[in-house]
Amino acid sequence: MTLSQWITANWVTPYIQKAEARGRAEGVSEGLSQGIPRGISQGISQGVAKSNAEWRAWLERKDAAEAQGLAFDEPAPDERE
Repeated sequence: MTLSQWITANWVTPYIQKAEARGRAEGVSEGLSQGIPRGISQGISQGVAKSNAEWRAWLERKDAAEAQGLAFDEPAPDERE
């Protein structure tokens, strides 16, 4: 084994591997810190939009039944299982 091969095997390669591992760890940490809050806020926005759509549809059915003089006994969206 030549001196340059020994230096590469014992110093350069381990240094590069540690740097890559450190970079991956920092990337994961950064991704989690930025991605999770963004994902939570998007999930909340989507949930609110879905809830609003359910309420609007329910109110339209209720108003249509009342306009026709029909009984409306469908439970409100927040009362369903």
